[in-house]
Amino acid sequence: MGFFNNFFSVLLLLFSAYSCYHLVRNRPDLFSGENLSRSFTTMGLLALSLAGFVALLFYSLPTNPNGQEPHRAGSSVNSRVMSDRSL
Repeated sequence: MGFFNNFFSVLLLLFSAYSCYHLVRNRPDLFSGENLSRSFTTMGLLALSLAGFVALLFYSLPTNPNGQEPHRAGSSVNSRVMSDRSL
């Protein structure tokens, strides 16, 4: 990264830290036990919903009707290496 990218990254980091410090200092009620409990419950439900949705997408993928593994890019059609001695 160049000088300007580093400079603006540090500047953004300092601004974010300053904003978070003043938010916590001016509104300590944001971190009360009740608010944190509700937040963790909501985030837990969202995480479980996302995991279920990804599992649903995974199970809805089509399967190969031949029962064979699909061909992957970069792999050879025959998995074993053919040499003169195997003929």
